[in-house]
Amino acid sequence: MFQSRPFVVQSKKDNIQQPDLKKSLMQTENYGYHLHKMQPDNDSNTTAVQPKKVREGSNVEVIQMARIPTRRKGSTHSRPRTPYSRAVNSQSQSRTTYSPGQHGYKKNEQKRLNQQYGIPISGQTHQSEHPIGFEPLNQTSGLRRGTSGRASQLENRAPAYQEMLQPHRGHIGTGTHSSPDASGFNSHSYRDTQRQLLQSGDASSAVQVNQLGYAFDPNFRRNANTPQGLAATNSYNTMANNMRQVEYAQGANNIAVPVNRWQQQEMLLARQAAVTGQWPSSFQVNRAKMESQSDILLRGQQQRQQQLMA
Repeated sequence: MFQSRPFVVQSKKDNIQQPDLKKSLMQTENYGYHLHKMQPDNDSNTTAVQPKKVREGSNVEVIQMARIPTRRKGSTHSRPRTPYSRAVNSQSQSRTTYSPGQHGYKKNEQKRLNQQYGIPISGQTHQSEHPIGFEPLNQTSGLRRGTSGRASQLENRAPAYQEMLQPHRGHIGTGTHSSPDASGFNSHSYRDTQRQLLQSGDASSAVQVNQLGYAFDPNFRRNANTPQGLAATNSYNTMANNMRQVEYAQGANNIAVPVNRWQQQEMLLARQAAVTGQWPSSFQVNRAKMESQSDILLRGQQQRQQQLMA
């Protein structure tokens, strides 16, 4: 039922300028682990990014899951296919309410976490982390961040969660940094990589690239099990579990990239790895695989029932 796909890791390199997607993600194996993950057959238009061998002198530190589109077996297409992406009429969608896991739901999310953990959750303790920032979402549109209309909708519909204040401030995706961080990305290459992943139809890996920055931050891991850190991970998991699609701007239109249950599980495992510094066990990966398979089958049955009733 499943194809095997390995986790992909990211190494630290001394002089990274602007690596392309392949150079950014096809790097090295981490800690000597060789963990394989599984991919449902009904998402067979994706495949593994194979890791390169360690370069002499490189400093390898953290795991990363990722995938790239590939041709279907027997296909005559000469370029990757992304049939799961669809255009959205950005002018016709005017939403004023938002759902858990979206940036526009921030105030409600802060209130939920406050009630659950009994601690203050505000801009003084946490910040809204866009795991795929506005810049990679907005490239080619000409829109200005903070303006009303389509730009505001694009940002408010984007995935977001409440991250601890100091780790978020130090993340490579916050502000602009020309020097690479410990994960090997500078702000420019980080955002370009996320954009390329979105255009390939892979929102999950774009989010996982975001988590690399936290995995390399010792301050993040030191505080991960504090009430503030637990609230942040709860918020991240809520976002991942509620993520159904990610929209990005392409000229005058928005492109919606669907996210299925297996991709949600990938994001959950990536956060777990960032928090613990440990590679997910084969048991954890297999459990996530089976949960995602069951959920995909259940959703398929529900869709068929709805079609029969229509």
